[in-house]
Amino acid sequence: MKARPIPYALRPKVEQELDRLEEEGIITKVPTSEWATPIVPVVKKSGGVRICGDFKVTINQQLQVDQYPLPRIDDIFASLSGGEKYSKIDLRQAYLQLEMKEESKKYLTINTHRGLYQYNRMLFGVASAPAIWQRTIDQILQGLTGVQCILDDMVITGKNDREHLVNLEKVMKRLEMYNLSVNKEKCKFFKDEIEFCGHKIDKHGLHKTEDKIKAILDTPEPQNVTQVRSILGLMNYYHKFLPNISSVVRPLHRLLEKDAKWDWNEECKVSFKRAKDLVTSEQVLCHYDPELPIRLACDASPFGLGVVLSHKMQDGTERPIAFASRSLNKAERNYSQIDKEALAARLQRYALFLSGYTYDIEYKNTNKHTNADALSRIPQESTEADGEEFDAVDVFMLKQLEHLSLTNNNIRRETARDKILSRVYELVQKGWTVNDDIDLKPYFNRKNELSISQGCLQWGIRTIVPTKFRQQTLELLHSAHPGVVKMKLLARSYVWWPRIDSEIESLAKKLFRMSKAPS
Repeated sequence: MKARPIPYALRPKVEQELDRLEEEGIITKVPTSEWATPIVPVVKKSGGVRICGDFKVTINQQLQVDQYPLPRIDDIFASLSGGEKYSKIDLRQAYLQLEMKEESKKYLTINTHRGLYQYNRMLFGVASAPAIWQRTIDQILQGLTGVQCILDDMVITGKNDREHLVNLEKVMKRLEMYNLSVNKEKCKFFKDEIEFCGHKIDKHGLHKTEDKIKAILDTPEPQNVTQVRSILGLMNYYHKFLPNISSVVRPLHRLLEKDAKWDWNEECKVSFKRAKDLVTSEQVLCHYDPELPIRLACDASPFGLGVVLSHKMQDGTERPIAFASRSLNKAERNYSQIDKEALAARLQRYALFLSGYTYDIEYKNTNKHTNADALSRIPQESTEADGEEFDAVDVFMLKQLEHLSLTNNNIRRETARDKILSRVYELVQKGWTVNDDIDLKPYFNRKNELSISQGCLQWGIRTIVPTKFRQQTLELLHSAHPGVVKMKLLARSYVWWPRIDSEIESLAKKLFRMSKAPS
């Protein structure tokens, strides 16, 4: 696709960012490419820009999207239950740490007014990036207890401070092993409560975060019949979960009766407060679940913006996860209605994030959209954080070297034939018992860190190579003559078997002697 025009006011900043990315090795200028994705420059709070590839119009349409699942919320919090205090680790810009294979880099080419640039690392906006990263971090943390991670957010806990510290140390050592770095300024350690996955968690369990329901709780009392009608529309939207709501809001309905005079009395105030409490109660509000479809309802009125994030349940009903709203400022009130609707969605701010997901846009009439409509029609102060920005692309390093050429199918077939690995495979599937077999001891010692992926055994993220292919693997590791240290580093990124380090050393010594022998 052709490069999109860049506003002249932004050109110097876009060029400065391109220079920075090129200097850091994140992108490389190329003369030609089979693929060319246009860019979307997003202005940051600091005044600089982020360069986002609009991959939804190029490779995302062609990708067979990786379907690796995010962890289930119930499983996450079940594994963290019993914790006294919590530490939260912020991994900085995770995707940019995944080095792309040479043959895949061409698909991440962006087209700018200065020509074509090829990304050398995985980045936000590619549809499979979240799944690829989640699989990687799950494998890195394999076998560790008291830790859970969703994308770049990680939580560690323990039944007491000592266990917490031990778990935290193990996690940090594992991150160091794989050259992962963290954003120290955003990390929190040994806190009584933290927010994680949209929930507040402490030793007593899960709680609603106030920001989810602030838009409802802070809704001011209506000043006229139109605003009362909007409030009742919101209540009616969730009436399936609130069988007694009609009796609660009866005083408000009286204000809508023909020839009724406006009288906002004490009975109306009590009714209004009880209605707000019901809508934000556990009867209606639900926790976020990555396995359920999400619906984001956005609406705009002449006065404000309203947003409701909901789950579509299996019975077809919608249950809200969070509410948000704010009044329009003087300039925004002059926008056309279509621009106000787009302002409610704030698409440009999240262009980088949204482009990595598949979603449908659906138009709804106001009478079927009363949840978000109500929030937009009752002016109030903003419920979004001032100056908050989407922190998607800060830098840290995960070093990955060129992928080995052994195929998954060959390793899977040979694992099933291998006398030892076939037994290990069965034990990983069915569970380990105490085992004194000397051949199984290296695997038994790592039993909590072993897993099966696509029919292959893995220790962490390293594939366990069957005996038949180990010599071939050693030759591949040495094919570029990197030296013993780099051979070990390469192996630690991809493959493992018992005594692999000593075999690498033996091969290096043998080849060194051969190179020194007289011809």
